[in-house]
Amino acid sequence: MCQYFLGIDISKDSFDFCFIDSNEKLLDKNHYLMSYEDFTNLGDILSSFSKDEILICIEATGIYHLNLLSFLLELNFNVCVINPLFVNAFTKSITIRKTKTDSKDAYTISLFAKRNSSTLRLSKLSDLETIKPIIREKEKLTNQISAIKTDIKALVNQLFPEFLKNTNIFSKSSLNLLLQAPSKQAIRNLKEKKIASLLNKDNQRGAKAKISANDILLLAQNSIGINNPSLEKILISKIKQLEFLQIQLDEYIKIIEEFVDEHHNDDIEILTSIAGVGKDSASSFLAEIGNIKNFESPKQIIAFAGTDPAIYQSGSSVNIRGSISKRGNSHLRRTIWHMARAATVWNETLKSYYDKKRNEGKTFKQSVIAVANKLIRIIFKMLKNNTKFESNHTNLAI
Repeated sequence: MCQYFLGIDISKDSFDFCFIDSNEKLLDKNHYLMSYEDFTNLGDILSSFSKDEILICIEATGIYHLNLLSFLLELNFNVCVINPLFVNAFTKSITIRKTKTDSKDAYTISLFAKRNSSTLRLSKLSDLETIKPIIREKEKLTNQISAIKTDIKALVNQLFPEFLKNTNIFSKSSLNLLLQAPSKQAIRNLKEKKIASLLNKDNQRGAKAKISANDILLLAQNSIGINNPSLEKILISKIKQLEFLQIQLDEYIKIIEEFVDEHHNDDIEILTSIAGVGKDSASSFLAEIGNIKNFESPKQIIAFAGTDPAIYQSGSSVNIRGSISKRGNSHLRRTIWHMARAATVWNETLKSYYDKKRNEGKTFKQSVIAVANKLIRIIFKMLKNNTKFESNHTNLAI
């Protein structure tokens, strides 16, 4: 049973800690840098106590807490990482003062650890050995690719708008052609045979392009596109960037799939039994929530994702539900949003639920969020019971 409690408040370059006993008496506090030397100094302070009697509580701060967490876990300390929202709610419950400093935050965290020690989940080194960083990097790459595609469309619309309207410019054949001939004028300078060769290059199993070389020449000859060598160079650069990022994205997807097959194959099969939920989004969801045993109810996952409704109150006469709180895990929130959007298209029962919300006068976003929260409840039950999707799962109350 823990007799000592260490609260740590972390920023990018430093951290504050507060060490108290079971009577909430202050034993030590200090401000340290995020460095190996100060990590060791903290370890030295704790070395005179039994590790089994110490509970260390760290407030989650994106990525900044991970180095210290890893250091403490390697020394076999009992460490838990807590959501800042829980600390904030705890702070409001013990004081009405709005004074905020890092040292006060550390003391509050130590009090939180002491008063909630029986309910806190201890972290493990295996928690750090997760695919989550890869999935989040994949998310960044996806956003970058989307932005570059938007730029490419804008450039092609200026240089050769007819090509944009009549082809899929992001097919391999189209990108091959645009790399060699990024404008109407450049196309006109090519022979039909050369265009055909570029269109068919890298196509799998010899598949032919959907538009012929002759058709493209005709489009170029009658094009209203502008002549601008600078824009052509930018377009070529953008296409090369797109191809490079796509290679990286494919590598990340392969890593994620291998990890999922090894660690979460059963859970993936459960989630993908929901029509509209693919392996990619299922992997992201599981990476963000970790073990379903970390959550006692679907409401906790909803709060963790930040898809719970924000509530505004004034006295006892006003109680208005506004938009979602957006105070949780933004990565999980985006993932569940995409899952819900797909489910409203491919899953008949969830599509009916979406239509019901729309018919009740809910906006598009409100209806999708309603589906998202219902989906979380369904997934929670499925993972807890180790069962695949059945239409009667949607009878769960929202």
